[in-house]
Amino acid sequence: MNSPATAKNCLSVGATQTAGEIAVTRSISETSTATIKLNDIDSTSFPVLLSTFSPGFSTLNNGEFGLVPTSPALACSPITNAEEIAGKVALIERGTCNFVDKALEAERAGAVAVIVYDQVAGAYFAPDTNGEQSGIPTGIIPRRIGQNIIASVNAGQTATISFGPPAPG
Repeated sequence: MNSPATAKNCLSVGATQTAGEIAVTRSISETSTATIKLNDIDSTSFPVLLSTFSPGFSTLNNGEFGLVPTSPALACSPITNAEEIAGKVALIERGTCNFVDKALEAERAGAVAVIVYDQVAGAYFAPDTNGEQSGIPTGIIPRRIGQNIIASVNAGQTATISFGPPAPG
């Protein structure tokens, strides 16, 4: 390959920074380990990626909380099942509006935290914001886990969630 990328069947990617631009770096997102119980039986533990716009899950003081899907599922408008969400963790589907907007709707409904599950299989990244902040912990989990929780709740099971430090290693 020659410079600048003149070889046959070669793809080259580059980036430049002009004078006056400042590179922005971010640290790896904080994670917590969430443990879900269905009908008071330990079910599964998995990592939750914390958003960049909320306090950490450690603010929940290792408590166990009900986990309730929001209505509407996307929580881009006022949550209509606020009486079920109050004092619990809201489970919200990703899509349509910003993560922080979802968190703020859940906060207004009285939720103590938010878990957003992705609407795309395999996607898993820390939710970001345009500068707004939420006063309750907000994180994201993969689609598969969120859909399994939704299916269990729709089948009449009660879901609870607790948060701990990330798993070692």
